Amino acid sequence: MSDKRMYEQVKRPFTDDEIRKLGELLARESQNLIDIREQKTATVAGFAAAIKVSLKAQAELALKINNRYELTEVEVMPMMDTPRPGKEGLHPRG
Repeated sequence: MSDKRMYEQVKRPFTDDEIRKLGELLARESQNLIDIREQKTATVAGFAAAIKVSLKAQAELALKINNRYELTEVEVMPMMDTPRPGKEGLHPRG
């Protein structure tokens, strides 16, 4: 006879107590998966918001570079008869 041990898999039914414990483990893992998916959703939403802000800044900078100017608000003062009589023109204050 050989000293080498041999093994074979055989079917072993679970007891009711083992089935209950496995059910509890499955419930915990299911809740864990739900929690992880919620975290993923929140994280992805955070990244999406950050990307949106960055894309907006990028677009604004590209527009300024392409146009080679930007529009700014300045205080103006209406003056009658400019540029010609009967017309009102706006002139920067100061």
